[in-house]
Amino acid sequence: SPTVVIDLDPAGGVVPIAGPLPLNNELARILADLRLRNVQIAWITDRGPIDARAVRDRLVASGLDPASQDALYVERYPGETKQSRRAALAQTRCVIALAGDERSDFDDLYNFVRDLNDARSLEMMLGNGWFLIENPVGE
Repeated sequence: SPTVVIDLDPAGGVVPIAGPLPLNNELARILADLRLRNVQIAWITDRGPIDARAVRDRLVASGLDPASQDALYVERYPGETKQSRRAALAQTRCVIALAGDERSDFDDLYNFVRDLNDARSLEMMLGNGWFLIENPVGE
């Protein structure tokens, strides 16, 4: 089924599991509309399985996943890259869009390029399947 993948981790860190919880009513409304159109929402983080419940609780409390129905992809083993998780996700779902607060949320190549001109072919995806957004539940 068509799926939108949203990265939860803020730049240089992992999604907070405590502390203030910003409310993003606009994103919540967009996600509710996507679900009504039978688009699945999948959240991705570098948090491990031990923190999955706390991450899910924040998604529910924030109103972004009020029915606790979305998929949550946590790190399956220490050191697993998000790139491999995104690839595994794409094996079973039709990913129609990625959203995150930094370019490396879309492709790990961005962790290594020194000049955005070196990633010209990737840059064409911005706004065309890849969407830079404010972090949904963090700073």
